Amino acid sequence: MGPAYSCTLMPIPSTAFFSPSLFLSDIRSTFSRRADTSGCGGTKMTDQDAKPKFDRSPKYPFISLRKAEERAKTFWAKHRKEGARVATVADTWGYGVKSSGLQQTVGALKQYGLLDDAGSGESRKVQLTDLGIRLVADNRPGAREGALKEAAMRPRLFQEYRRWIDDPPSEAHCLSELELDRGFNPLAARTFWRALMDTAAYAGLREGGLSDEEADEEAQEEDRPASSPVAETSQPPSPSFEPPVSRFKVEIGENAIMISAILRDPADVEKLVRILNANKEMLLN
Repeated sequence: MGPAYSCTLMPIPSTAFFSPSLFLSDIRSTFSRRADTSGCGGTKMTDQDAKPKFDRSPKYPFISLRKAEERAKTFWAKHRKEGARVATVADTWGYGVKSSGLQQTVGALKQYGLLDDAGSGESRKVQLTDLGIRLVADNRPGAREGALKEAAMRPRLFQEYRRWIDDPPSEAHCLSELELDRGFNPLAARTFWRALMDTAAYAGLREGGLSDEEADEEAQEEDRPASSPVAETSQPPSPSFEPPVSRFKVEIGENAIMISAILRDPADVEKLVRILNANKEMLLN
């Protein structure tokens, strides 16, 4: 097996020009030469160095809108319109101050547009947005329903896959697209698809969704001290074992995409280009 090269691209501004053909040509020329350095500016890696320890998927809300509304209601009952330190909110929601569930829940409510934050570190504060207040406190007819629909489509990835809500393909089709085109790992793909469908149903954008029993199960899973479904860890592999996981990491931020890839052959280059093309629309808004 030939040498493996690591290529990291970050960030990608929304105005950047990307040519798949030029990108392919440049990387393919790297594989056609026997060189000690990579065409991406990296260094030659050994097989042991090239083996990844985790596979990260694009960011999306950690919890469904159903659960996010519950958290917003709890916040409103305790803090109203006032901002509160994250450490205080941890107690309000029953989390440990340093728990990953706390940060993921804050992040999810922000993606739904229900929560905003300011400051950093111990001084960081969060408070309900106007949309969050309308959702949990506006008792006028139609106010909550309208707020639910608006919040459901606030997450950027949910906006992009709105077509699955309006005209849903098969679950197998959706999971394959997420894994092959977007860089999701299998667990994250299924979790995202389930969260999207349940959120859309809960907001009245489609019929169906989680049953009450499944919703209770989701709530229990969220409170467990487990790792986020967007990341999968594995034990360090033995020297003779090639782990059967993707060699691509994709992370989507507010205004940038970070992609790290271990490229072993032209087929890996083709996959990287598909992932770049599938994700570049995220930077156009």
